[in-house]
Amino acid sequence: MPSNPERTAASETVADFAFEVRFGLVLYGGVSLAIYMNGVTTELYEMVCATPRTGVSCRRTTGTREIYRRLAWLAANPALRDEYANRLHRRARGELRPGEDAWNDELCEKFQPARLVVDVISGTSAGGINGIF
Repeated sequence: MPSNPERTAASETVADFAFEVRFGLVLYGGVSLAIYMNGVTTELYEMVCATPRTGVSCRRTTGTREIYRRLAWLAANPALRDEYANRLHRRARGELRPGEDAWNDELCEKFQPARLVVDVISGTSAGGINGIF
């Protein structure tokens, strides 16, 4: 659902996102799944932290937050997706220099990312406990 940048009278800030990708999460019970579900919720936390309300930076991060940061741009921009796919193909064919990343930070500065948001978390038993955390 695309949204237009909105200005607020108090702060005169502009929305930093092209749109939001919203998630709802249901975690079922089962102690044997508790560790697995905790891993899933931890990754969703990393995803949300990678696209904070204040905006996504083009500055690189570490770990999976970097993957989610890139995903935020790719989800919102078909032209960037095409360019990234092209660079991945070029890397596979050996056309990029050794060690050169297929991701182009300069390109992302020309686009607005999507924001990744978890709206609702519910669960039962061990899933409810993991949802709380």
